[in-house]
Amino acid sequence: MIEGVPATLAREVSASLQIPTIGIGAGVGCDGQVLVMHDLLGLEDRFKPRFVKRFAELAEQVRGAVGAYAEEVRTRSFPGDAHSFAAVSAAAPEPPKAASGGGGYGPV
Repeated sequence: MIEGVPATLAREVSASLQIPTIGIGAGVGCDGQVLVMHDLLGLEDRFKPRFVKRFAELAEQVRGAVGAYAEEVRTRSFPGDAHSFAAVSAAAPEPPKAASGGGGYGPV
């Protein structure tokens, strides 16, 4: 892992090693790249390191979604019937019968 160094230095280090290098803010001279998912998706909009490229700006949408979820939980409108399981019968269901000859994984 080579992080936050000039691209020329990262390229020299990568060329001198016989193991792969992964860069974060170190230019294209590394063998691979990593970008933290939160940075990639723009989930944190209060700070952006120089090496970050945001492929989306989702911070406001995520805050809105989390806020809506929290409000529905507080008001007990979520989960509703559509998001809950209903009992078919008060009696416990019988366990499935084991298939013969398949070690419990079905017919052979």
